[in-house]
Amino acid sequence: MRIVVPVVLLAAAAFAQSAAIDPAAATRAVAVAAIRTEPKVAWEVKPRYRDASAFAFADGVLVTGNTSGQGGTYAYDATSGKQMWTVPGHIRGGPAIAGGAVYAVNDTKDRYRFALRKLDLRTGKAAWSVAEEDMGNHDGPPVVIDAQVVVVSRSGSVAAFDSGTGAPLWRHDKLKVCVGQLSAADGLVYVSGGLSGSSDTLTALDAATGKTAWRVAVTSAGAKGCGSGTAVAGGVVVTGMDRDVIAYDARTGERKWTRMVAPTVAGRRQDVALAQIVVAEGVVYAATPTAIIGSDLSSGRALVELPLPVTAELSTMALMAAGDVLYLHANSALPGGSRGPAMLYALDIAERRVMWSYAVARPDQYDEVGSWPTRFMLPAEGALFYENQQLLVKLVP
Repeated sequence: MRIVVPVVLLAAAAFAQSAAIDPAAATRAVAVAAIRTEPKVAWEVKPRYRDASAFAFADGVLVTGNTSGQGGTYAYDATSGKQMWTVPGHIRGGPAIAGGAVYAVNDTKDRYRFALRKLDLRTGKAAWSVAEEDMGNHDGPPVVIDAQVVVVSRSGSVAAFDSGTGAPLWRHDKLKVCVGQLSAADGLVYVSGGLSGSSDTLTALDAATGKTAWRVAVTSAGAKGCGSGTAVAGGVVVTGMDRDVIAYDARTGERKWTRMVAPTVAGRRQDVALAQIVVAEGVVYAATPTAIIGSDLSSGRALVELPLPVTAELSTMALMAAGDVLYLHANSALPGGSRGPAMLYALDIAERRVMWSYAVARPDQYDEVGSWPTRFMLPAEGALFYENQQLLVKLVP
């Protein structure tokens, strides 16, 4: 089956603080075969750093980065796991890939300046570099759309650069941003927040000019609020607020539907934040602490509710889709507030069952139960890549 631009909002303690990472949108929509049997390790690498960034993948190359410690953007041969090249400096948000090039923001020798670079996918050689104070954001990578590379900063700006030359095209300063993550499709860039005034908005910008195409207030139960990051697919932009998933027409900003997805426990809806959203094959999946709930992308109609295989710790949940399979990462929440083993689960959506589970971490002297979680995983070429504080791993059938 074919993934329709899978978009992931990464787990956070509160839905309004989560971030959206869309590796496939930065490269191309690809058919991804799920691993349906107990997985095997094709290779694993000890990357010698903690605090990994998101992934990007294209043409047999896996690109990731290190957000702290020694820092850097790293490229690996997806077949062998051999490191191909590295660019120094803490990465912000993660890399994006488009047209055989990697776009990444890394810090420079001047700790107050960050550089957006266009790097050759095979060699890491820079075609151009643009440096500014406080460029980039931990919540999301650059977004590449048409001939523009668009970057949001922590200090409150969103700026576009020519993807061929690095020349500045347009910028907005002093934003009121909810989440420092952008998504883009069909000539529009979506910002969770406002260009001025209140942040309780969702704004669509024309990618070529930076002009506002539309702007709407994000509301839940009649109250305005700061939305999550956005996911865009099939002409629909999806965001979230509190317990609600909210969908808008991607071209006009007209609200299409709202659905409360907080789970029911003992006959009552839990007053909890959402953890994640994934859009795949016309279905919006929201992961909550007790269930994964699927809604029709066009109408919001309830389609499926899958109980989680464990009582999960909200802050370590991660969700990805591969065709009719959902990959779920979760740490069990143990009595007393301690964190249980970090596990990957493959969930068959149609049959509503767990096909396999896999421990993602290795117990060691610092972690007796193997609880190091993974925030980032990526299905590609029939495999599943993930990275945690210990390992970078490729799983295969």
